[in-house]
Amino acid sequence: MNAPRAELLEFAHRALERLNAADGGSVDPDHEAQLLREFDPTSKFRFLPHRDSFDNSTAWALLIIADNGETTTMSWAPPHNIPWPLRGTHTRSESTLLTVNGVELSVEEAIWHLDILWEEAALLRKLIDVCLVRAELEASPMHLTDDQLQQSMDAFRRSRGLLTSAATQQWMREHGLDHRSLEQLVAYEASVAALRQRHSEQTDISDQRSERSFDRWLAGQRRECRIEWHWGESAKTAGIATSTR
Repeated sequence: MNAPRAELLEFAHRALERLNAADGGSVDPDHEAQLLREFDPTSKFRFLPHRDSFDNSTAWALLIIADNGETTTMSWAPPHNIPWPLRGTHTRSESTLLTVNGVELSVEEAIWHLDILWEEAALLRKLIDVCLVRAELEASPMHLTDDQLQQSMDAFRRSRGLLTSAATQQWMREHGLDHRSLEQLVAYEASVAALRQRHSEQTDISDQRSERSFDRWLAGQRRECRIEWHWGESAKTAGIATSTR
């Protein structure tokens, strides 16, 4: 076991202080993660937010992932704030997908009723890939320029036929998105595209299948990752985890 160096822990502690003491999200977690990577290029860093539904406050924790896979978790809270380990109480309403005449249907129940989900390994694999890509982007974020984001927004709208402001607003209402959520969605898609490009550029030019380097990287990540389905019998979900690797 190799514990993080004291200097790194002190540097990370200051980052957590800045994030958790910030008013209204004035400190950028991506910037703080970049500073940590510059301080220690051998480790990966992920800031994890938790928003409390009662007072709408956000607390941040930090994962320090060493090059051998060992992970250290850090958290810090200012006086009178709820510490990270005491947050995250999972209320019943958070798992509710649908209510009809007062009868609730949870996400877990809905999944069990959708039997086709269990038969579609490709669909389950896609859900796993979303988690893997998110983790990679959190550890090594893509730094996109304003021009790149605008081009991505324009392409996003064109691909959905949203050629006017009115059409875009209507689409946002239908999908329950505000402008900030739309920007986050587009930024995520642009980051995934940039991640694909980065993996392609890292592939030897002699490889005739360089365009599939990203898919091969994902396949390798699936083989090595730890998968936990949070519903159903463990025997069945363990089998599904194996089949989707």
